[in-house]
Amino acid sequence: MSNILSSWKHLFNRNQTPSFRFEVIHKSKRSAARVGRIHTPHGVIDTPGFVPVATNATIKGCDNNRLQENGSQLIFCNTYHLLVHPGAETIEKGGGVHKYMNYKRPIITDSGGFQVFSLSQTKRTNELKGNKEVIYDPSVLKITEEGVKFRSYLNGDIINLTPESSVEAQKKYGSDIIIPLDILPGLDTSPKDLRKAFEKTHRWEKRSLNVHLKEKKGQAMYSVIHGDMDLKMREESIKILTSMDFDGHGVGGSLGRNREEMVELLRNIMPSLNETGKPIHLLGVGDIPSIEQTAQFGIDTFDSCFPTKLARHKTLLSRNGPININKHRYKEDFSPIDPECKCTTCRDHSLAFLHHLHKMKEVSFFSLASAHNIRFMMDKMSSIREMILRDEI
Repeated sequence: MSNILSSWKHLFNRNQTPSFRFEVIHKSKRSAARVGRIHTPHGVIDTPGFVPVATNATIKGCDNNRLQENGSQLIFCNTYHLLVHPGAETIEKGGGVHKYMNYKRPIITDSGGFQVFSLSQTKRTNELKGNKEVIYDPSVLKITEEGVKFRSYLNGDIINLTPESSVEAQKKYGSDIIIPLDILPGLDTSPKDLRKAFEKTHRWEKRSLNVHLKEKKGQAMYSVIHGDMDLKMREESIKILTSMDFDGHGVGGSLGRNREEMVELLRNIMPSLNETGKPIHLLGVGDIPSIEQTAQFGIDTFDSCFPTKLARHKTLLSRNGPININKHRYKEDFSPIDPECKCTTCRDHSLAFLHHLHKMKEVSFFSLASAHNIRFMMDKMSSIREMILRDEI
């Protein structure tokens, strides 16, 4: 028996964790929508699925135990913010991001690129002059072929982020799915600069993949499809990145000025991505109307801070429409937020009590509201999966 056990030990070391795998359970007869399962070392993700955003290794207003209780199967942590604090080395010493934050289910981390470029300018009001003059304080100091140099928003330290160092940080985190470093051009970027960013991004993604493949550590890596609103560039990006050994693909970059432009873009590019047979993630989009309009294209996962941001702004999700808990009508409404919801907030508390907590600015309101909104999103995705199985989407 001891010989048998010793012969199996090599299957469970750090470098040979159970493999990442995607299976399609059902394809709709009505559209390209599909129901699937993503298998990871930390559990299975049902798709289409919603992915809450845990920017600093926690969902704002919701502790990780309550997050799991309410059906979360995959969360999105932010490499940029975790690099700024506490740092990749600290998380590694803490046993990796799962143990560090006490979250036992799958985690995806981004490269940090989106935050570096989207936060490259912060606005301040010049109060000393008594006016509303806006001063731009750039945090991105230099972008080269090597990577990007930026200033920490926390303490001003200089941080160098390269395709290699981004992957190395995510290896230290131990997340299940990792993302390569990319550049996020703005919607108003000139064609010439957009092309330069496009080519550099794809070189960076290849460098990231090369580092990842040297030691997978049981992790999967998704590419990030780029090209802004240019369909030819999007198709070129798909051709380049699907020829590489990525485990899945994220749709990133600028997705249009409104939902209509985004939907039209996805309608055109998703057929090519679906041919890969790999999971597709829509980066940074997860509001209900967008999910309802794009699940039909075969997108498997969506990430967004949408439900928790609503909770912090007095809005509760329900099957009868959003509830503004600040309104006086709820002062003596002793019913739950949603009678069909099985979350602990709906089970234990009334709208009247939540109204009271919000009026009194009690911190517990944000925890209760965030937990409910996350559970609502999980139930919503379950409903969408059932509709796809019935070929109604």
